[in-house]
Amino acid sequence: MLKPINVYVGHNPDLSQGIHRVSRALRAFTPNWVQIVDQEDWADLRIGHVVGIQDMEEWCSRGPYALIQYCVQTGGGTAEEWRKIWMGAKTTWSYYDLAHWLSHTLPPSYSESLCPNFYYAPLGVDPVFKPSFPLRKRYMIGTSGYVDETECIGECYRAATRVERSMLHLGPHLNFGPSVTCIRGVPDKMLADFWSQCSYVAGLRRIEGFELPVIEGLMCGARPVVFDAPHYRKWFDGFAEFIPEGTPQEVEDALFTLFSRPVRPITQAEREAARTQFHWPTLCAGFWEAIRCSL
Repeated sequence: MLKPINVYVGHNPDLSQGIHRVSRALRAFTPNWVQIVDQEDWADLRIGHVVGIQDMEEWCSRGPYALIQYCVQTGGGTAEEWRKIWMGAKTTWSYYDLAHWLSHTLPPSYSESLCPNFYYAPLGVDPVFKPSFPLRKRYMIGTSGYVDETECIGECYRAATRVERSMLHLGPHLNFGPSVTCIRGVPDKMLADFWSQCSYVAGLRRIEGFELPVIEGLMCGARPVVFDAPHYRKWFDGFAEFIPEGTPQEVEDALFTLFSRPVRPITQAEREAARTQFHWPTLCAGFWEAIRCSL
């Protein structure tokens, strides 16, 4: 039996609601050798959420740590700088194949025997996200986020307008007009009701991202739409509609073509498969086990 250790699950209040969901899951599904503490100074191990390399060197120097990596290419830093941070971690959880990225980014002299300890897995979905009945598809697509340019919110709006349908947006008003319903800060049950009213849910973040709303919408009966990129293919193949990551006009046109076709409804078998793949208890157990093996 491993001696219990104190673990601090860091979370910045300025970070997204999705990252708060990850922290909540880690706290909820801990093994008996982990004691969650509320102060970083009390911890034997700290878990950090990584969206950029800024201040990471100083943070890593303060004691043992494990990481959850959300951004790499858009987070600044070279491959060697990231590798140094990952080598110091007990493990790094990411939905990107970081080992593959390193082997194709570092010079040929890089040895995979010196590869950091990675935990390659998706994020999970909370059980509150399920279809609301009776289903009425009021919205062509549901989007989320704060930055139109990188999250293709405008492309979704314009494509939905071309087929004369409304759009739901989880986030601030972005001045798209009365055909867009914007929601913010709603309880999860109400959010599930809104996702249930969408034919599609968008995860069109340029360059990188995972987008928890994609699997939350999927579980509520909205078909995900994502870019045809390796990390999306890995986790959403069989669930999502894939479009190329092109120019804004190309993305809009691809969405218009998709919206002009009949929607493929989410089947019960798909929901069951997604529930298994994105199961928080299983995913968190794998992360804690990767940490345990490194202690």
